[in-house]
Amino acid sequence: MKIYTMKIKKKIEKDVICIGIDSVDTRFGEMNTYKFYCKEDDTLFRYSGTKKYDIKEYEELRVKGTIKHHFNDWESHEETKILRMKIIK
Repeated sequence: MKIYTMKIKKKIEKDVICIGIDSVDTRFGEMNTYKFYCKEDDTLFRYSGTKKYDIKEYEELRVKGTIKHHFNDWESHEETKILRMKIIK
């Protein structure tokens, strides 16, 4: 899997498959995490935030947003995140 194929702050619109959904209660409220896989360029990225989307696991959809790379301290690896994600039907 490629991680850093997309530039930081690049706006994207891609067809993806949701490969994981998770929700955790934090002291600031509920945090929802969605992991996506893009077949087109073999990349993984995730959305983490308070917004809850009506997405099922292994559902194919089109997303739009801005790219950010960072080191995930909790899982101890580098990852690509999508910010301000919108689902395009």
